[in-house]
Amino acid sequence: MSMESILKEGLKSVQDSFSDPNELAYLALTGKVETQIRDRLAFSLHCKLYSTYMIAREWNRCDLAILDKENSSPIAFIELKALHSADICNQKKWEKYKKKIEYDRIKSKNLAEKHKTPFPEIYTILLATHTINNISTDIGKISKYRKRINNALSKYEGHEAVRDLSCSRISNDYPSGEIVVCECYEGGSAWGIACEVLYWLLKA
Repeated sequence: MSMESILKEGLKSVQDSFSDPNELAYLALTGKVETQIRDRLAFSLHCKLYSTYMIAREWNRCDLAILDKENSSPIAFIELKALHSADICNQKKWEKYKKKIEYDRIKSKNLAEKHKTPFPEIYTILLATHTINNISTDIGKISKYRKRINNALSKYEGHEAVRDLSCSRISNDYPSGEIVVCECYEGGSAWGIACEVLYWLLKA
């Protein structure tokens, strides 16, 4: 099985790792979900690949690394980046995030240069929390991104347009050959606010 297929299956399995159908909504509304999804993905990959590979978190400043079990040489480097669909719709904020993604890619490529046999594959997992309805002031103190999310929902007249613009912008900014998968996690709801997490697997 190719590394792309392994990661696609691993990412898909994350949805079932949440103990409650509304857990992801709570996590996404009160902060970014990068760490939670990374750790669930890491454990899923560990369970499926432990006989052949080792799954390392924070390996040489890389979010996730897949290592050959026999000689510990890296097979793949995976960096995760979390944001909101509202951030992708905001051109200035999105440009800043693209620079962060590129920085991570360069960091991974430099690390890969030290391990050329085999040359590790390099991936980015982009996670975008997408809120379906406005976030009320009731949870304003614990939802630090409330204002920008509500502004985007108002500016684009609903979550569908925010979602469509986010997906369109990713498709336009990254070649089709780099986008391995574009899917979403159903987040459920918290405080009556529904959300999902869009995700893209990008290959450098």
